[in-house]
Amino acid sequence: MENLIPPKPPSVCKNCGKVYRPLRRKLCQPCYRRQAKYGNPVYKERAPLVLTAEWILSQCKQEGSCLLWRGNISKEGNPQTTDRELWESEGKQRQILIHRWMFERHQGVRLRRGQHVTRTCGNKLCVFPAHLSARGPFADEDTPPPRSAGTRRAPRPDAKERCANGHAWTEETLYIDPKGRWSCRRCQAESRMRSQGINPASRQWKRRKPREAVQKCSKGHVYTEVGFYFNGETRVCRKCFSEKECARWLRVLYGMSIEEFEARLIEQGMRCAICKEEFDPDIHDRKPVVDHDHKTGCVRGLLCHKCNLALGHFGDDVNRLLSAVEYLRKQDQS
Repeated sequence: MENLIPPKPPSVCKNCGKVYRPLRRKLCQPCYRRQAKYGNPVYKERAPLVLTAEWILSQCKQEGSCLLWRGNISKEGNPQTTDRELWESEGKQRQILIHRWMFERHQGVRLRRGQHVTRTCGNKLCVFPAHLSARGPFADEDTPPPRSAGTRRAPRPDAKERCANGHAWTEETLYIDPKGRWSCRRCQAESRMRSQGINPASRQWKRRKPREAVQKCSKGHVYTEVGFYFNGETRVCRKCFSEKECARWLRVLYGMSIEEFEARLIEQGMRCAICKEEFDPDIHDRKPVVDHDHKTGCVRGLLCHKCNLALGHFGDDVNRLLSAVEYLRKQDQS
């Protein structure tokens, strides 16, 4: 049986007419971006199909003796534009550096590979031909100069005994990487201290213990008792991480600091404000929990897990709580 439902026509951009899916406000993605950024989906200024000096001058402004480019620039800060002819014919994008193009047209030469065009005025956006000069390998010769053997600095006579800063190679200072290169641990530590604004002479250097030899964290928690995990660089104590996260969520959810939380615990005598049972962090149902008003967000006190859960199930409704109390009393009397 033939399908009698006609096929759905393809989605076409109302600006450029190209088939594109999905459309946003009946525009393809490139046209929609131009509409959102410039207020018009059509290019207001397009580079000519063939690059000319007149068009380049129209895109520049004069400041003093310099002609400063006002169009697109490369990630190095040099003026550039797109080869529109190659884009229209083959759909390929090739960037043209404006200052090189101006130098070649003004001097009537073709720059070789490896040559660089510099500005005598020091401004990267300047494209004035009188301020451009070529530099690079064999700029003024037709053939490259012969390669020289070069000079190599002679190694230090005590290179096998000490580093460049005079630290003797010992088991503590010498580090050999997997490629066999030597480096000084003490020099690396002193460089790190100088970057932190610390004078290396004010501290006595001592090699850091290997990761396997460290059994405690900086706060004294034993890794075998509290556990740890490896974050790719070093070991992280799970106890310290838990305390840090607890302090963070107290600040985010209730606007409390860890000092204010501990002050509340002392004020309540380390007991729940409802059932008066003593808190025990090792038992889940008797851990201290912050109770707050869901409407105002104000902290009301510290409760155990069971009491806080019960208030939540009753919806903080006083009438329902009194009704529950009356219900239990009737059951006890009967």
